[in-house]
Amino acid sequence: MQDNSKEEQWIDDTLNSINGMQRIPTSPFMFEKVSQRLRSAGRSEKSSVTLYIKGVAAAALLLLLVNVASIIHSSRKTQTAPQQSVYQSVNDDISYLSDESY
Repeated sequence: MQDNSKEEQWIDDTLNSINGMQRIPTSPFMFEKVSQRLRSAGRSEKSSVTLYIKGVAAAALLLLLVNVASIIHSSRKTQTAPQQSVYQSVNDDISYLSDESY
């Protein structure tokens, strides 16, 4: 019991220790200054996060475009190669037939 009363007395003494103190006068614009700093700090964090997200999105888009261009280029190249081999085969057959006929 006595421990509780000592703790309560200590708490009361601590809370009452500020009773005689006077408030320090502040600038009338102090609240506005602090509010402005808090708002500007929040904006810079938002803008850096937004900039990071935009950078990642641009990099992903660029990678996608390069992949699509590569696929298109590769598909065009594979389409022309069989056509050339068919033409070469037909040309070889024609030259073979023309050599036999003479």
